[in-house]
Amino acid sequence: MVLANGIKHYAGSLNVKTITDKADAALIADFGLERGMPAWQPTSLQYKELRDLCRELSSIKKDLTRAKCQLHAMEHLHHRNARVTALKTRQIEFYTQATEEIETQIRKLVEEDRELKEKIDQITKVKGLGLITAVTVLCETNFVLWKKKGGI
Repeated sequence: MVLANGIKHYAGSLNVKTITDKADAALIADFGLERGMPAWQPTSLQYKELRDLCRELSSIKKDLTRAKCQLHAMEHLHHRNARVTALKTRQIEFYTQATEEIETQIRKLVEEDRELKEKIDQITKVKGLGLITAVTVLCETNFVLWKKKGGI
């Protein structure tokens, strides 16, 4: 798999101006033949599980933020509905609990795989990058870190 801008820059280096499906297909084929691209590897089951958990976590965090904003708005209404406010509070509690459960499951899966844990530990040495961010990036890109002398 190659990013689209890689093909675009390749086309620019050949001074290709034609934009048709047939010309683009030929250009992509030439790129693949010239560069000797490695074969595509499917996502491992562990990465897929972590990716699905990270996506669900992201979705729940958005829902949690939206629910908190709605509750804040309800609390500042002139006439507030106590039942709706109570429902929104329970909804926030549910989202908070679900977030904690998913984060715990992600940590557990990372801890179970020594190689993945080492990768994550190396990445999280960078200030501002936490476990969830590192796992999300690795799993969304199906990125494999090759070991080099002195680090990644």
